[in-house]
Amino acid sequence: MALILTCSSDADPNPNSAPNPNPSRLDEAVALYEEALRGCRATLGNRELTTLTSINNLGMLLQKQGKPTKAAPLLEEVLQAKRALLGNCHRSTLASMNNFGTLLVNDLGKLNEAGPLLKEALRGRRVTLGDRHQETLTSVLNVAELLADQGRLEEASALFEEELQACREMLGDGHQGTLSSIQNLADLRQEQARIMSCTVTSYLYTYVLLTHSPA
Repeated sequence: MALILTCSSDADPNPNSAPNPNPSRLDEAVALYEEALRGCRATLGNRELTTLTSINNLGMLLQKQGKPTKAAPLLEEVLQAKRALLGNCHRSTLASMNNFGTLLVNDLGKLNEAGPLLKEALRGRRVTLGDRHQETLTSVLNVAELLADQGRLEEASALFEEELQACREMLGDGHQGTLSSIQNLADLRQEQARIMSCTVTSYLYTYVLLTHSPA
């Protein structure tokens, strides 16, 4: 399952929901972002917020182009700078944690590196924004999907259930977001049933071998 970017001034909306843009226009946009970033670095320095916005914009666009190895150092630079300038629990820092973590999972497959970032973002958002804020629920879902991908299904289940309950309360049972959450939990239950079935089959097979083997 693909993790979700933070929809805020620090990130684009989920790129999977948008039509594919013209590649030549994206290349032109990259060149313009690179020019803007060079100017910001030269004029304002590497740690000024306008510069960080330019770095973030370029990194997100490179990610959208399918160039995660080029995007990752930029998004990591933004995160480290925001930690230093704004603190670990600032809303903008938490957005950068989430976005860098989603890149590590979705584009680079680095689940173990992403885990601490996504969990830190979730803890920070619970404290700063509350349990029912949209960005907190995005983090709940991202951590749930990470845990599911790691095979930690019971831990994932609790978070999927939390996110679904919040969607029911805030959006209603028929909202698209709620229906998507229902589907996520159903997918997890199916995987849990598959693993349980495999475990029982393996146990029975071992039992038959042990009880019917020649003395």
